[in-house]
Amino acid sequence: MGEEFRSRTLDELAHFINGYAFKPSDFTENGLPVIRIQQLLDADAETDRFDGQIDSRFMIQTGDIVMSWSGTIAVVEWKRGDAWLNQHLFRVDPRDGVSREFLRHLLSFAVDDLLRAAHGTTMKHITRAELSRFVVLIPSLGEQRRIAGVLDTIDETIQANERQRDKLQQLRAGLASDLLSGRVRTVAA
Repeated sequence: MGEEFRSRTLDELAHFINGYAFKPSDFTENGLPVIRIQQLLDADAETDRFDGQIDSRFMIQTGDIVMSWSGTIAVVEWKRGDAWLNQHLFRVDPRDGVSREFLRHLLSFAVDDLLRAAHGTTMKHITRAELSRFVVLIPSLGEQRRIAGVLDTIDETIQANERQRDKLQQLRAGLASDLLSGRVRTVAA
């Protein structure tokens, strides 16, 4: 483990800011998107919009860490610009001495353990009390950055491989259709 790692609870590492409890009557034609769990997990999901005035703590921006805490538990780096955060989602702001990138990886890694500790049998949810009890190991800021850099590099490689796999699957589907229908013939060697 080494001397550089310290035990800390999750709420000692970050501020967990819950989203706003929007009512259906709050939604408008224009304005910023309102992000729920569905929109967090699916960039193509339809979104409601809001152009009124509420506290800016409910806004998320590109680069923010967003964590769903009810139902489907997930940790995501938000990459789609300014939006409003709906209830059942936390914006996770790292405290001083905590790397944002390291925190995102740490929370993603801890999700399974958090789920085991979560309340509810059919609809899991993570409470603030669980965040204040859940202990993790955290290294120095420099080591956090190095760890995050290694994990980011691996994530980028995985994403590149997934894009390549998707292209190959599309190519295979097109070729299979052409070859199996007789539209394209193979050449005998």
